[in-house]
Amino acid sequence: MIQPIRFSDDPLMRDIPETATKFEYGNMVIAMLHPEKKELDWLIINKENPQIHYHIYQKKGEVYFLKTHNFKTSRKKHELIDIEESMKMLGKMLTNLFSKAERIYLDDKRFANEVVYFLVEHKLYVKGKTKNKVIFDQNYDVEEVSFCKIDVICHKLGFVFDKNNNEKDLVFVQNGSIFRLEIKHFEEIQNFNSFF
Repeated sequence: MIQPIRFSDDPLMRDIPETATKFEYGNMVIAMLHPEKKELDWLIINKENPQIHYHIYQKKGEVYFLKTHNFKTSRKKHELIDIEESMKMLGKMLTNLFSKAERIYLDDKRFANEVVYFLVEHKLYVKGKTKNKVIFDQNYDVEEVSFCKIDVICHKLGFVFDKNNNEKDLVFVQNGSIFRLEIKHFEEIQNFNSFF
């Protein structure tokens, strides 16, 4: 029998006050508007673009996703986003993106002198908190590995950088195989942001 996930068992969750209604991670702020209602009612704001915010809420059992533009005047523009349609669009974009992944091998001459920087030991933690607000941050270790010495037994995710120290390739190891996805392909899904 499958047991339900109990978030209270997670050390991270035990560090969050029950009274907290506002959560920050990087530039993202998520606020619970009416926790006493026991229904979904969240406000999401990107601090880099505070003129736009999102409101996800329930009304009579239905879930709604509302995008609001706050203009410099007191005027606001509300757009109701079709959740099902947006998830279909995201699914198509991700399918298209990962279809461009290329299976590569340890003896691939293009990567003979490359170093892969794998992200390991990722951890999300509570950086700060008050009675009503929790700020999250993350840390992770980076493991440098010569491409030809990648251990294909362990699942990993990493990057190869170009000579200007820009991410060039995403490299992931899964089920004994190595895959490469050029970073330039991620630009194609940036259009998804305009949908939201």
